Amino acid sequence: MLDLRIALGGTPTALRGRVIFPMERDFLRRLIPRLPGHKRLLLGPGDDAALLALARDNACVVTTDMLMDGVDFELGKCDIKRVGRKSLAANLSDLAAMAADGLTVAALPASGGSTAPSREVRVIVTGLDHPGIVSHIASAVARAGLNVEEFTSEVTSAPMSGEPLFTAVIRLTGPPTVDLPDLTSALETLSEELMVEISLTEK
Repeated sequence: MLDLRIALGGTPTALRGRVIFPMERDFLRRLIPRLPGHKRLLLGPGDDAALLALARDNACVVTTDMLMDGVDFELGKCDIKRVGRKSLAANLSDLAAMAADGLTVAALPASGGSTAPSREVRVIVTGLDHPGIVSHIASAVARAGLNVEEFTSEVTSAPMSGEPLFTAVIRLTGPPTVDLPDLTSALETLSEELMVEISLTEK
């Protein structure tokens, strides 16, 4: 059986009202109070998407979905590209409802087996805070074929100047075929463009 998870993110420009069917509304009313809060959660999960503050003045709309073989599609009877289009259509409508601007997409199979990724990488980002740091690095990571397993960040005052200092630690996993030299080169280029320090180490 093939399950397909898909996660998308964008930058919000405005928020609009949402239409929620009665059954969904009842489910969300029961679920949402049980979810833990977080200081970076600006708008909690709902029918459309959540709004996260990943960096100062750089909010991100996040939505995720799962399509299951035999329930949402029959892999033996349809092309995998059509499954991908259906996944994107469902999630893009959520982002459109939040009036998000900009897009990062990650789609991957979610199997129930024990096929754990064989490579694990840690990326540390440090530099003066400004919009675009997270989205550029996320795009480079997605192009390299790695998945973000853990992401923590904070903004503090720089010791001497007092300017906002952004720090992020990102744990990535991926298959053995991942080309880490290419990712390292891409991150070095971003480091110069974004004027931040980026280090990559493999565990």
